[in-house]
Amino acid sequence: MEENTINGIQTDLESYLIERFEANIQCFKRYLPDIASKFENYLPQNPLKFVCDKNGIPNIFFLQNDELFFKNSDPIDFCKKQVNKLISGHAYHRKFNGGIVTEGCFQDKFLSQIINDAKFDSKDFDSIKNVGYIPTAIIFGIGLGYQIAELLEQIDVQNLILIEPDKDIFLSSLYTFDWVNLLTYFSKNNLGLKIITEEKTCVIEVINYVDKHGFFLASNVVFYVHYETDTIKKWLSTNKCGNKDPLFNLSLPFLSGGIKKL
Repeated sequence: MEENTINGIQTDLESYLIERFEANIQCFKRYLPDIASKFENYLPQNPLKFVCDKNGIPNIFFLQNDELFFKNSDPIDFCKKQVNKLISGHAYHRKFNGGIVTEGCFQDKFLSQIINDAKFDSKDFDSIKNVGYIPTAIIFGIGLGYQIAELLEQIDVQNLILIEPDKDIFLSSLYTFDWVNLLTYFSKNNLGLKIITEEKTCVIEVINYVDKHGFFLASNVVFYVHYETDTIKKWLSTNKCGNKDPLFNLSLPFLSGGIKKL
């Protein structure tokens, strides 16, 4: 009986995943066609399959490494706890180096002067949860998308930058995460959204986004590392120590509290 139940859940899961993927691809074709064209026929580079426990929550099993993406039985509960830890901290406030002024954005000049004259003390800031609002959030590691839903359910995010250098993982999120709801919500409310899936152009894409929307966005940022891989750790390490761009010349105090690899 137990085996029949598991098999039934697995069959229902496959149908659900296919429907979600197709809906997501159609939505990306409308809002972000470049991503749709890149992933509609993309084949994973490493073999994986979707699995679930009796709770019906999709997870990924990597066949080559013989391991699960989420190591616990309830991925959503894990993400909820991770987000709660994140929003119990405060956003990262920083000063502009040298008074950055973005061409065409006259407000940057005056905001830069104000921020450079301000004195920031983390003790004076309320938690993200109590504020209820994030001007800019950068999430490293999209994963299966569960943490994005948890974050947006609790906090209003004006500008969301999502970085997933592993194309296999991003493809997986198209089967598990409700991108239709996210893309539609950000479009209707005229909010900023940037999705980055290329490791080599990651830095310049973030800089271009901030340059386009105003460098003042970089003065109040929440950095969120959802999970760590060698690629993400290498990228973060490089930009902590070696990148001299004014946006990334930071000590990057990631508010995830040092979340380990899943």
